[in-house]
Amino acid sequence: MSMEVLFTIILLISYLVFVAYIMKGGNLLMGFILMSVVWIPIGVIGGQIGWATFNGTIMQTAPSNIGTNVVLIFVGSWLGQVMLKTGIASTIIRKAVELGGDKPLFTAILLSILTTLIFCSVYGAGAVIGIGIIVMPIMLSLGIPKAVVTASYIMSVGAGMYSNAVIFAEKQAALLLNETNPEYTYQIYQKVGVVGTVVQLIIIIMMLIVMLGRKKKVSHAWAVSTAQTLQKDAPLYALIAPFMPVVLIILFKWNAIPAFLAAIFYALFTCGYVTGKNGKESLSVAISKTLNDGIMDAAPLIGFLLF
Repeated sequence: MSMEVLFTIILLISYLVFVAYIMKGGNLLMGFILMSVVWIPIGVIGGQIGWATFNGTIMQTAPSNIGTNVVLIFVGSWLGQVMLKTGIASTIIRKAVELGGDKPLFTAILLSILTTLIFCSVYGAGAVIGIGIIVMPIMLSLGIPKAVVTASYIMSVGAGMYSNAVIFAEKQAALLLNETNPEYTYQIYQKVGVVGTVVQLIIIIMMLIVMLGRKKKVSHAWAVSTAQTLQKDAPLYALIAPFMPVVLIILFKWNAIPAFLAAIFYALFTCGYVTGKNGKESLSVAISKTLNDGIMDAAPLIGFLLF
């Protein structure tokens, strides 16, 4: 057996051990560190990694090359926090529930579609949790089984991520596309991303039809009243904010960072965070808090990329 084959087998085994470690609840950051402890010596023994490569490319060049992508990840998470802070996300969801009436299947499909559309731009674990605590209780109150609620929500978030510019930036960093293929921009990628979003959304809708097609109508007044106690409705003209980045990037050829910033400040201005009147915080306080929360939200992902 050649050394190349032996090293390949060792790499594959170590990767499978990494997967098993994560599936058992292991820490991702520690998993990446342990992988590097195994892989770098193999690269050294195999003659692929020398001191110059380790000290320069691996430890310095690679982390510094993700700088632009890190900024975009922070901005995407910031947008997610702004959507929660302004009540735009909860307002969109409440409007969908009102439109769905007492039809569990129709309401569940509407919520899945809107969740997908929101996460085509919005990013961050905080946004996933914040929107989930609005969407999931509503679906549960319709009598929809927990497994279906969980699956449809998580799959809807994932469907939106196919078209999310922040996820594309993460792929650019992980695959070194900025160095190897700088011409491959989000405008090119989104043609594939939109297909992935549509296909997964169709699968979600089919799943809901199969699981809920014969379900009886259940009143959801409790869910609506619960959601309404969280925040007042945002203005209707503010509800386009979470969809602005994708539209600006794809149709108007904006770069990702200015597109996200435009959506953030549009949301803050249209929801009254300018003068601090009518119970609103001042613009400076709202910006500081949502930016801080967005950066904290994105910090684990930045750690993954660095390791």
